[in-house]
Amino acid sequence: MKDLRMSITFLLIGFAVVLLYASAGLSQEAYPTRPVTFIVPFPPGGSTDLGYRLLTKETEKHLGQPIVVVNKPGGGGTVGVSAIATAKPDGYTIGQTPSGGFLAIMPHMEKIPYHPIKDLKYIMQFAELNFAVLVKADSPFKSFKDLITFARQNPKKLTYGTNAPNSISNLIMEQVAKKEGVQLTHIPFKGSAEYQTALLGGHVLFTIGEFNYSYLEGGQARVLLFLGEKHS
Repeated sequence: MKDLRMSITFLLIGFAVVLLYASAGLSQEAYPTRPVTFIVPFPPGGSTDLGYRLLTKETEKHLGQPIVVVNKPGGGGTVGVSAIATAKPDGYTIGQTPSGGFLAIMPHMEKIPYHPIKDLKYIMQFAELNFAVLVKADSPFKSFKDLITFARQNPKKLTYGTNAPNSISNLIMEQVAKKEGVQLTHIPFKGSAEYQTALLGGHVLFTIGEFNYSYLEGGQARVLLFLGEKHS
């Protein structure tokens, strides 16, 4: 388990949530003079979406202009970030992107229409997210070891959900599967709200990634493993 924690920690180094925007021309006029669009590259209802909706409501009080939150899910976040990167660089289209694994891995795994460093300007880190392995509250799996044991006895029958193919969560589980010599079935979704709904509906046996604490507090889901060196 120590080696597992080390592997997970290595893959999660640098993971953080940041705001971004392009700033050309902002000094030429007072800013902002009209509503600002804020792009969240994940579906509504996830922890990322909810967090930024709270942030934008508070920010509106200081800007004096509305901030319109627009969800553009897909591609593990790349669809929404593409919309930010290709928008007019006047500061009226801003948004969010996960950093760390997203910035380091995705450009090498998939063809994306922007450069994660050259085409974006990062202005703020808002939060760090806890990643975990979750099961339904009534799941027979009581530990992460139980999952591996089941997978070893039932090749490809252990299904799990993440927010995208080649996402940091997907890569972590594939690394674990390779090390343990088991075969898993990955089912990708557009964001945490979708894969958590699938978990509660019994469509996947576990999920790995960010999650809403309300599911734990409400007794709907259980954490088997936090992805990090320290306890949450």
